[in-house]
Amino acid sequence: MLNLEMRKYIECSKEEKLTCLPLIEEIAELAHNIRAGGMLSLEGLIPGIEDYLLKTGLSLFVDGAEPEILEGVLDDLIAASDKTGVELLRRLIIRDGILSMKAGLSPRIIKIKLTAMLGEEILSENQ
Repeated sequence: MLNLEMRKYIECSKEEKLTCLPLIEEIAELAHNIRAGGMLSLEGLIPGIEDYLLKTGLSLFVDGAEPEILEGVLDDLIAASDKTGVELLRRLIIRDGILSMKAGLSPRIIKIKLTAMLGEEILSENQ
């Protein structure tokens, strides 16, 4: 979940936020793959993922990392990246998406949850 204190570090325009929608779709599709074929269905997809944080998080997920370990590693990678604005927002979307998959949420719920991070206006336009 987005820490409200972090909001000051992810300020970005609506146009920048809209660039996160394909990432949210990708995460929702990954969640769909898990629903359809189980966690191990991701193994063949991971090598084709370009984003380092997403690739690392999914690898840990497939390897069976406990939620606390997964969250800790993702948080450490995000903190070490020293990013702000839309780049930080993208990383937080990846983090929450992976943790949502680990929690077993449905792809639809994950998509709504992640799109809500972009704000009510964008969520209402993309439901």
